Amino acid sequence: MPNPPITQRNIIERMKAIRLFAFDVDGVLTDGGIILGNEEESKVFNAHDGAGMVAIMKEGYHVAWLTGRSCRAVTRRAEELGIRELHQGVKDKVGALEEICSRHGINLDAVCFMGDDLNDLPVMTVCGCAVAPKSACRDIIEVAHFITRSKAGQGAAREAIETVLRTQGVWSKVVARYRKRGEDLRQ
Repeated sequence: MPNPPITQRNIIERMKAIRLFAFDVDGVLTDGGIILGNEEESKVFNAHDGAGMVAIMKEGYHVAWLTGRSCRAVTRRAEELGIRELHQGVKDKVGALEEICSRHGINLDAVCFMGDDLNDLPVMTVCGCAVAPKSACRDIIEVAHFITRSKAGQGAAREAIETVLRTQGVWSKVVARYRKRGEDLRQ
């Protein structure tokens, strides 16, 4: 049976169910550029994306990164943010996401996945809320439930996080917590 047409109402219902945010890395958390040096690969991450992930983990949401590449820079950034579900070298993102969901007792309908390229198509068609950065390829844009105004690596992940949490009525709680002195913003 084909998926029902995407409407604003069913997107809102999808966003209200989210408990786990999963992200591709290259082209989502970065602009997709890969800097190859003599010894290792470098990547540029957006601090707003990182602060958003720290904020949602403090609210009890799960965060996972699923990427087909493997890179020490990604490991380091995930460690800085406290991302426990880092999966690199993933060829089957649906299988990896199903395993993560199983361990956390979460249905795929409660997953917001953000991807940008063809290898993300399978997972974007099975998750509850598929999000694409503005800079994603056309085929990803066509299956996304929500497309950010921001490009990848320029706060698109943070925009997705805020949109879902605003829909759930949780974002104001996050902002109130950060207004307190001494809150850790680890970005």
